[in-house]
Amino acid sequence: MDEALVLSTLTGAALTQGVAFIYRQLENLVKNKRNARTVTGVEAEAVLAGSLRPARVDPESYEQRQQEIDLLYGILTSYLKNAYVREGDVHLQYLLGSVRRVLEDVYKQRITFVGEDRPPSGVNVEQEIEDVHSSVIGVEARRVASNVPVDVRQKLGTVHEDAPVVGAKIDEIS
Repeated sequence: MDEALVLSTLTGAALTQGVAFIYRQLENLVKNKRNARTVTGVEAEAVLAGSLRPARVDPESYEQRQQEIDLLYGILTSYLKNAYVREGDVHLQYLLGSVRRVLEDVYKQRITFVGEDRPPSGVNVEQEIEDVHSSVIGVEARRVASNVPVDVRQKLGTVHEDAPVVGAKIDEIS
């Protein structure tokens, strides 16, 4: 099963915080649509492994998943109004995992909760390019906090002359 799909590691207070965090991200996405950004703060720091960076919506991913986003928002909103959040609720775990998978795609970063056996939250760039004719850069940033993991994976076919390939170009790590 997809590792992003089930949130079974959240227990106790972390479960309540995790549900609130996921719901807040989804609600913000539904209300602000293409202009949405990740919502970071104390609740994120308490339940996330790694750091979530403030990120904007990837327009292409949003367009592809808009109906799924609206549907998941409706289901999760209804669920939280009518059901008690409890540990071991497989339906809730699956629902939260489905929302997380969409959020990770739309914001192009991993969302990992404390205790999960997956890479920490942060910047995740995967590029697969068959034929490189011009420059390719995985990540270009002025500044990145030292606690934000940057994971760049590039799979390239033919790289032509004068076509530089850079995994990450970061001016400052603070």
